Amino acid sequence: MWLLLHAMAGLPLTWLMSRFYRNPKPAERPKGYRSWPLWFFGMAFIHNRRFGMLFLAGLAIQPVADAYIL
Repeated sequence: MWLLLHAMAGLPLTWLMSRFYRNPKPAERPKGYRSWPLWFFGMAFIHNRRFGMLFLAGLAIQPVADAYIL
């Protein structure tokens, strides 16, 4: 399952997300921010979407690599 390691390409976004989570939630809704009660939800969704797509791509490519490369 070595192709699943390419999901590690999501690590730079993890660093950005950790910086975002270290800051406190603003006291008031920022202008133009639609999902105010869920302040941290948007960043978590972006990270989860990127990691999930990379992980699924690894799962899809691995059987082909096992059949033809090895």
